[in-house]
Amino acid sequence: MKVARPVLLALALALVMAVGERQSRDVIAANREYHALKLVREMTGSDDIVDTGTGFVIQRRGMPAGFVHRISTPEGYNGNIDLLVAVDMSQTVMAVRVTDHRETPGLGDRIEHDVSSWIDQFEGSTEKNQWAVKPGGDFDAITGATITSRAVISAVEETLLP
Repeated sequence: MKVARPVLLALALALVMAVGERQSRDVIAANREYHALKLVREMTGSDDIVDTGTGFVIQRRGMPAGFVHRISTPEGYNGNIDLLVAVDMSQTVMAVRVTDHRETPGLGDRIEHDVSSWIDQFEGSTEKNQWAVKPGGDFDAITGATITSRAVISAVEETLLP
């Protein structure tokens, strides 16, 4: 019966962890939504925003003025990169922000607005841009994080395609 005690302890700890995860899941989701809405307000300068589930409609004086797309690309160096891409009614990029990623700290994390201004280079871009890294394209790559850079560039371009 000496084996039963460690097994029971392991099962009890697993149960506590499962209950804790389940209870915190909703709180984590609510915090992510709050953070996304805060970013959308910063990106667009608007408080008149309607969440559609797949993105946000930006309104000015009650009329649609643009859209913020929620997108995710699996092409990052270390997996998915989740983005918010704000575009106006003429399909011109207003702003881009990263909401989640697993890119390498000190290299790929420079896609974050709080870490560097690299992500700002998309402002004013349209489908007419050359959506690739320089010299063949219009966008700078992050030194040491070309895969990450290409993933973000490609994901932003996809939001502009019909």
